Amino acid sequence: MNNPAIHAMVRDPGGAVIGLDFDGTLAPIVPDPDDARIHPAAPGVLAELGSLVKAVVIVTGRPAATAIKYGPGLEKVPGLVVLGHYGFERWEGGRASAPPPPPGVLHAEARAAAPAAAARRGGRDDRGQAAGRGGAHQARPRPPGNP
Repeated sequence: MNNPAIHAMVRDPGGAVIGLDFDGTLAPIVPDPDDARIHPAAPGVLAELGSLVKAVVIVTGRPAATAIKYGPGLEKVPGLVVLGHYGFERWEGGRASAPPPPPGVLHAEARAAAPAAAARRGGRDDRGQAAGRGGAHQARPRPPGNP
């Protein structure tokens, strides 16, 4: 095989980053994704590989912590980075991180949760007033003859 990238990696493995997918590569595809586990020998093999290269990266659609949980021993792989939620989350050195949510998301989540919170408070909003449906105050019917 005459592949310059492979030859470069063989000449200088310390500069290589090895990327692997979790489901279907490290763990078999199974009917229930919660049953997927990596092969018991894989963490040892990846640890050996991790000692030779710059980093071993696992990419998954799962949360990063789930990949670590379903791969006992992965946390010991030198230089391991797990990119969860297809790169949204990052697990490295025992710590998971993710960027903050985009502006407005937390406010929108709070507004969406307001009707359920009001129902738990006996139908009252956070000011103690009767909560309307869908989190909006509803107009009260006016008595006849009162415009």
